[in-house]
Amino acid sequence: MTNEWKTVTERSSSHTGGGVQHPDLDWARACVKASKGDRVTEEELDTIQWDPGMGCYLMKWRSMVLGIERDGHIHS
Repeated sequence: MTNEWKTVTERSSSHTGGGVQHPDLDWARACVKASKGDRVTEEELDTIQWDPGMGCYLMKWRSMVLGIERDGHIHS
């Protein structure tokens, strides 16, 4: 994985381990896969995008919009 991130958070751990830096769509995809497992499709993962105004990733999953925080926390 390449580290082409723009900002660094203060939190030092995540669901996928290591320091958390953003934006990084590969990290967000891995975080969702670690949390949702087989319940998430590639088509859903393809909807992940960084929202700079909210400071988190957003994605469509099962008719909901999920927020993926910079520490790996996922919420609807």
